[in-house]
Amino acid sequence: MKYDNVFTEIGLEIGPISQDKFDINQQKSKKQGWLSLVDEENKSDSIKVAFTTANGRHKRSVARALVYRGNRFNQQIMVNDLPLNDYFQNNSMLIDSIETFKDFIPATAVERRSRDYHPSQVNLTGSPKGYISGQVWVQGGGLSSQAKAVRLALVKALTKMGEEEKISLRKGGFVTTDARRKERKKYGLKKARKAPQFSKR
Repeated sequence: MKYDNVFTEIGLEIGPISQDKFDINQQKSKKQGWLSLVDEENKSDSIKVAFTTANGRHKRSVARALVYRGNRFNQQIMVNDLPLNDYFQNNSMLIDSIETFKDFIPATAVERRSRDYHPSQVNLTGSPKGYISGQVWVQGGGLSSQAKAVRLALVKALTKMGEEEKISLRKGGFVTTDARRKERKKYGLKKARKAPQFSKR
């Protein structure tokens, strides 16, 4: 299911999306589809937007992301129902490590045709720059590993939207999962490799 040509420009202020609404914890959950967004000021107005979901893991952290595009007016990423900056305690290092992939997002066909769009808005691959909005739910691990899990989940969800997104993000090296885990402690040793001091006598 490719969404390259179906995104619309939306001027709605979108509030937090409840995780229960999408039920993406379950195995038979929807991986992609249409999301009905409602304007908080005018509840009668709603518009359907394409979305994709994906999981990301790093160490003990597990993140589940829901990404939707075509909303230049509200490019916010929410983590556990909090803005990204608030959840990661305004830690610029962690926030920058998450947001680096945004410079590799290509614009959709609708974004390119927009009257507000300027050709000088290009990403690091040289193609027109695109925008995303997303909701992420993360648990386990510390803030550092959660940041990496959040970024991986967002990137994986983006790659499901189209081939152009997949190629661009792969060039940036964001799609690869870091499979390293803490090595188990061994009996007779103090830690995984650390041994007690050896004495001949």
